Amino acid sequence: MSVLPIAAVILGLAFLGGCASPTVIVTPSASFNAAKARKLLEPGTNEVSGKVLLRLTSGGALSCTGGIVRLIPLTPYAEEWAELTYYQQPAESTTPPDLAYLPKSPKPSKEVRANPLFMATTREVPCDREGQFRMDQVADGDYFVEAQLIWQQDIYDEVNFFHGRTYFSKEGTVLRRVHLQGGKPVVLNLQWAVTNRRFNF
Repeated sequence: MSVLPIAAVILGLAFLGGCASPTVIVTPSASFNAAKARKLLEPGTNEVSGKVLLRLTSGGALSCTGGIVRLIPLTPYAEEWAELTYYQQPAESTTPPDLAYLPKSPKPSKEVRANPLFMATTREVPCDREGQFRMDQVADGDYFVEAQLIWQQDIYDEVNFFHGRTYFSKEGTVLRRVHLQGGKPVVLNLQWAVTNRRFNF
């Protein structure tokens, strides 16, 4: 028996085994209560502000400068969305326990497709040059605060000969739950550091 067909089968199986798995699409099963979300977006007496910064020991830094911070009214739908999007992912050991961090991936294993009305029923503000944000006139209630992490310093933190420069690989979003009540200002410290390598050639 010729070994050529057997070799072809082995090569074919090896090729299939090396192929990336398709992205799994998931959607929250809870119904979205738009009326409750809109109620939480009505003007109130509270203020939430903060700074978003991820600093790398190699010298790089990421913040929400050039991006946005989103205030998401906490509804059963929002809780399930956050669970599917953030809390079912393996947590990085360096991430503070009160934060959920989702790195951006070119080929994610899972994609959460939310109700378009859910994302439309939020409030957004831009971050300033220092990575700071501020929202005033927020109603009493519970919310998620979601912020973008964008590369800010042009420095090569890792160089891989096979995949090229990956200095932007820490980009993503962070999420934190917050309770606002009684007109008391809340300041969020969304800052932490990650130890990483830097190669000099």
